[in-house]
Amino acid sequence: MKVCRQAVGAWHEEYIQREHPYGYNYYWLTGKFFNYEPGAADTDEYWLKEGYVSVVPIKIDFTANKMVEELKNGTWNLEH
Repeated sequence: MKVCRQAVGAWHEEYIQREHPYGYNYYWLTGKFFNYEPGAADTDEYWLKEGYVSVVPIKIDFTANKMVEELKNGTWNLEH
């Protein structure tokens, strides 16, 4: 097991239509990951390819920090 960071890249996704045994259609999400830093040995993709389990602690914060400061300082521009 390796604790590491998330690789930087993008998914190019495709949807495949399949038929359920009961007769209705459903869609399977598939695709390919394009790694923008393929030589980086400290990423999840690197260690997964080496046969390890990767653990990537994550947090999501979409705060627009620059705008927070502008609003606090009264310098916010309506054209943002």
